[in-house]
Parts: sequence; C-alpha cells; structure tokens
Amino acid sequence: MIDVFKIDIEGSEFKFFSTIFQSSKASYPRQILVEIHPPNDPETHRFFDLLRTNNYVIFSKEPNVIMRATLYEYAFLKLNPLFFK
Repeated sequence: MIDVFKIDIEGSEFKFFSTIFQSSKASYPRQILVEIHPPNDPETHRFFDLLRTNNYVIFSKEPNVIMRATLYEYAFLKLNPLFFK
C-alpha cells in the first residue's frame, strides 16, 4: 500500500493516472499530491472527474507562486466509497 504519492511530470499526469486507474485497485495510493498543468482546461476537468470516480476528494489546493501563479498544487485523499452514497 502506498500512503502518499507525489508526482510532478509537467502535464503528463492526466495520461499517467488514466493508466494507473485501469490497473488493480489494491495498489491505489491513499493520498495523491500533484501539480496541475494548466489549471483550467478540459483535460484538467477530466482529470478531476477521474479522481472523483475513484473516490478521491481535494483536501488542499495552493498556487505555485515560485514557478508561475497559473500552476496549482493539489492534494487528494482517497475515501471509502460509502462516503459518497
């Protein structure tokens, strides 16, 4: 079991997580920390939908003001599926 998974792969996080979520659910991390590139496009919304479908919720969001104010660091927490019912 992975407790915390931090990833910053310059925009490839969408493709990466699509692949991960197609694999065995037993290996899903409890927390995902990721920087979003760019923050407001259709691919970003699909990414958030993918995480929500897999029972993740946002528990932290902050701008990356060191690099660019248009990048955001998000933290997601995996919840029990019963939480959403």
